[in-house]
Amino acid sequence: FDFKFPLGSIAVDSSGNLKSKDCIFFYDNSDNMIYSSRGAGSPLAEIELGKNSIISSMKICDESLMILDEKEGYLYSIKRGKVNAGTEIGRNIYLYLLLTVILSIILILKNQNS
Repeated sequence: FDFKFPLGSIAVDSSGNLKSKDCIFFYDNSDNMIYSSRGAGSPLAEIELGKNSIISSMKICDESLMILDEKEGYLYSIKRGKVNAGTEIGRNIYLYLLLTVILSIILILKNQNS
């Protein structure tokens, strides 16, 4: 007998920024979905995640639901009607890294010629 508890993570919208006040968001491991519930009735499917996603944490922060995907390495930010996968941060880091490498090469070449 091998039973795995399907509830992965939970967050409560106490101020009602995403849905109604005190709405509960929870992640179901068995079907990779995030559901919402207001306490009465069946939960509503809100977000369907890919089969490669494993959600390790959810938190309500600054009027958005922050979702940490440990397998893909993404931090999703979900506001009312808007989803942001956080990939813009990675692109900025690559730009700064590229500029730093180019500047380092120029400085090394300049010091060798002096």
